[in-house]
Amino acid sequence: MASKVSAGIKYTINEPLLTGALLYILTRGPLHIRERLLRPFQTNLLSKNGGSRLTTFITILKVLTSVGILRRVNQALNSLAWNNWTLGRPGGVAFRFGPGKEELIVITGGSSGFGYEMVKEFSNAARIVVLDVQAFPPELARLPNVHFYRCDVTDTPAVEEVCKEIRRVHGDPSVLINNAGIGIGKTVLETSNAECQKLFQVNLISHFVLIREFLPGMLRMKAFAENVSHATPEAQESARPQSIPLGIKQQSSRVLKNR
Repeated sequence: MASKVSAGIKYTINEPLLTGALLYILTRGPLHIRERLLRPFQTNLLSKNGGSRLTTFITILKVLTSVGILRRVNQALNSLAWNNWTLGRPGGVAFRFGPGKEELIVITGGSSGFGYEMVKEFSNAARIVVLDVQAFPPELARLPNVHFYRCDVTDTPAVEEVCKEIRRVHGDPSVLINNAGIGIGKTVLETSNAECQKLFQVNLISHFVLIREFLPGMLRMKAFAENVSHATPEAQESARPQSIPLGIKQQSSRVLKNR
């Protein structure tokens, strides 16, 4: 009960339509309504220093209304930015995750770590294609509708050939998860040029290569597409202050949602 009351209060103070309406009624509304609402400041415990209390209350309403409006404007601009600054774009066809496994998900770095767990979880509701330079675990290979391509994502021509094969055999993916990532764990001065180049190639450049390969097909299938990109914990670890900018964590578009 207390949680519901707390949630209601939080919603009220963050809703500019409510705080703004109350502010308008108290300052510019019909006289008989204002008198009824202001009566507590005149006839009960609130009547002590009632004028001062009322002024404070109205100031609070002004602040809450202003903050609420700014928050709404920010949300609207964020939504517009996510939609490529376009209004009225069709909503597209909803994803069809489920036992029928109509969707195809491509996951890089799926042989271990987060990728391993995502392959296990998502294989229950979609077909999965995994790209990884490491050997594929046998327990994942036994899962139905899970396919593995051994590929070094730093080798752009090889990635392009694998993507062509994926489209030929499995069709266009509807979800791309750029999970592959590495970390060096060294400062800038301790890192060699070769290590730095490999770090950027795995954690950033390969993401763009795969997005360019698969996004056109996603857009043909739907009016929206999902791409999730992030670095592994090792890459995030290398992002501590003494080694920036070697650690990269890129997260683009929205997190995969079951729509």
